[in-house]
Amino acid sequence: MVMKYVAYDRLLHPARASGGWARFCIGLLVFVVLGLVLNTSLAVGMADGLSRLGLLPRGVNELAEGRSPLTLILLLFTFLGYIFALMAVLWLFHRRSSLLGLIGSLPVALRQGGRVFFYSALLFALVSLVPSDPDYPLQPNIPLGSWLVLLTPLLIGLFVQVSAEELVFRGYFQSQLAARGAPAVVWLILPSICFGFLHHQPDLMGPNAWLITAWSALFGLAAADLTARAGTLGPAIAMHLINNLYAIGIVSQADYLDGAALFVVARPLDDPTLIWDWVPQEILITFCLWLVARLALRR
Repeated sequence: MVMKYVAYDRLLHPARASGGWARFCIGLLVFVVLGLVLNTSLAVGMADGLSRLGLLPRGVNELAEGRSPLTLILLLFTFLGYIFALMAVLWLFHRRSSLLGLIGSLPVALRQGGRVFFYSALLFALVSLVPSDPDYPLQPNIPLGSWLVLLTPLLIGLFVQVSAEELVFRGYFQSQLAARGAPAVVWLILPSICFGFLHHQPDLMGPNAWLITAWSALFGLAAADLTARAGTLGPAIAMHLINNLYAIGIVSQADYLDGAALFVVARPLDDPTLIWDWVPQEILITFCLWLVARLALRR
């Protein structure tokens, strides 16, 4: 074990005792299929129920766009499908009855996550002071009073979403690779690349799709490193949560998951100039987030 990742050994111990490569590979395949089925079933079920009440005229397509507070928050809760699928795989293939083994020591995870969330929130407060692009100014989206009412369910929904992704990519995929003896370069990079492809949307992002995918993979790599350094999922979940709160709940792209955002920026995600402007800024912010999180872990 690399010296700087000594704490990771505690998180890997349950994974080492829960099956070999065959179980892991089959379990991963079953998770992908079952997760998609459960996620889709939740989305279709929610959309059908709301359509019957006259609240969602276009059904599941409208839910997937997340253009209203209701549809956005419900969309976030569909990630419960992936959590349920992961629980099933852990029980069926690894004889593990709880997700806690993927998180690490809960008191330590909460303490580390709380520090990382606080420091990261300070970073985004500074980011908010940077003037917006005059060609694409911030536009009010939801009145402050209404947004504050939405904040609690939004935070819960975001917590479900980021926890699902961190449990899958860092808690299960990365830790199983590491526990099976794969080199650090493999268990750090391979799940991060897969995490990046989760965000690959060429129909929506046009020529920017590959660069945004690469940025997402870098974010995944930062989360992977923090998980290995901390020995818990707390810091990765906290960093992911504050990042998504800012990107979805505070300043969002107009017409894309903007249903609960306080402000929006009316700049299309397929705008070719985005490559040279917005994406490099996001990469820099991700790097700063990683540094801030490492600083928080040393306190």
